[in-house]
Amino acid sequence: MDTKQKIVQAAVEIFAERGRHGARMEEIAARAEVNKAMVYYYFTTKENLFHEVIVLVMRELYQTIFEQLGKPGTENDNPLDRIRRMVTSHFEAFALHENYAKVFVQAITHDPDEVKNTMDMFRKANSNMNPQTFLSVFEEGKEKNIFRTIDTQQALMCLMGMSMILFFGKPMAEVMFHSMPGAPDVQGASGETITDLFLYGIVKRT
Repeated sequence: MDTKQKIVQAAVEIFAERGRHGARMEEIAARAEVNKAMVYYYFTTKENLFHEVIVLVMRELYQTIFEQLGKPGTENDNPLDRIRRMVTSHFEAFALHENYAKVFVQAITHDPDEVKNTMDMFRKANSNMNPQTFLSVFEEGKEKNIFRTIDTQQALMCLMGMSMILFFGKPMAEVMFHSMPGAPDVQGASGETITDLFLYGIVKRT
């Protein structure tokens, strides 16, 4: 790993821990074990470094997601199976890259324009990286009368939120359930649980 890569990886850790505005270039330099002047040499400003981190984070997360969705032999799967793979792909992406996921969520919350601009850049370079890839699954399910009439964009947002919360809900779960027997292992939860809740809800089926 060269010096620039070391700085970017250190920045991922610091931004994940402290957010963009709480991170300091001195701390990033120390984590990368380089002189602070070297950080400024490569990136000039913290904003430039944050942009580099967002590009890395989104590329790695969405590469994991689209690799899962585009596995050979899956193009003819029915909508239910494709939904399951969508859940699995998001779950695996966040599980494999926990710090990336934290940076991504913080950026969505506090720097949405940065995320939007980066996503636009990716879409221009790769036409497959488009929300329509996901939305078409819901539309197909409605057309085949497998899914009920739903707002497909809202459904996709719910699916993404359910996938992410397992990795950011641990502190909340510890506060809520710490004194109860059998406290949930949020980090060890399975994507199958998300799939089942998303597809079937909590009402008992007859």
